Amino acid sequence: MADRQNHGGGRRRPRARVLIALAAGAALAALSGAAVAQRGGDDRGGNEPSERERQGLADLASEIDGAIVYGRRGRILKVVLGEWKTTDLGEGEYARWSRDGKQIAVWHDDTVSVMNADGTGRRELVRRAAKEEDGCPIEFHPSGREIVYGKRGDGLWSVNVGSGATRKLGLPDDYTGEPCFSADGKRLAARVDNDLYAVDLTAGTHRKFARGCSPNVSPDGARLLNNTGGHRELVIRNWDGSDQKRINTRTMRPDREWDDHHWSNHADYLTTNGEGSREEAYVVTIPANRVTRVSWGGRSQFPDLFVARAKKAAAASESAPTESSR
Repeated sequence: MADRQNHGGGRRRPRARVLIALAAGAALAALSGAAVAQRGGDDRGGNEPSERERQGLADLASEIDGAIVYGRRGRILKVVLGEWKTTDLGEGEYARWSRDGKQIAVWHDDTVSVMNADGTGRRELVRRAAKEEDGCPIEFHPSGREIVYGKRGDGLWSVNVGSGATRKLGLPDDYTGEPCFSADGKRLAARVDNDLYAVDLTAGTHRKFARGCSPNVSPDGARLLNNTGGHRELVIRNWDGSDQKRINTRTMRPDREWDDHHWSNHADYLTTNGEGSREEAYVVTIPANRVTRVSWGGRSQFPDLFVARAKKAAAASESAPTESSR
């Protein structure tokens, strides 16, 4: 800085004054760091949780037991609820739990595989499963016997976990991504580009319920979900479109925008990843309109939550989902 000032005709500061200024700056930085530590850490970034974020993890773990899987930089990571250190389960961009939590479906480099919940016993099931650019291309069928995957230009297919046999699903349209099933396998939410569809698999019919992304159906098949509001809100509605409610990103830190929602096997909880500065993974507690950060390290994509046990009901709060105009 001094040399630059001299070249511009400025006056050089004495060396002693520079050293004093540097020392004062270092002391101020140290005091600022201490203040941050005292108030529970900085939620804007960092590779491990602040005190406030650790409390959020503990609060979530007091309600449910379970684990989350998600992709990061070509690897599938797993984290147990209440903890923050991850287990690397191997290569993959997308991962989805089976309904019983015993297996995980993985998509990597146009290949669909299956593995045990701890990452062991990985088996390749089908190749040439090239995907569209419309979100997560795989979903474990509720029966546990098949994995559904998207095939570019040819809709949704399934592969049998035991035999490896494949078949194209007989559906009303060639959906391009984000398949999500009700627990009984009778209802499906999926997309064709940005048109989102509610599919009655018993009747063989469908209807468009929204535009956007993240089409989901609740485990009991009674509700639908989609991302909206500039990626700062999501809408939850009854299957018939009535009683719309909105949830927002008010408590989502450090990211303030979200995407790639996925309903867990429990009706009160879903996952999402951030679209902000960090792109972390989060769990959304629907009754409380609460978002809990569950990853540190950035670039966390397409998380999925398996709830092994609900310990107590998720409490509603003052920021609970609000009524939405249709």
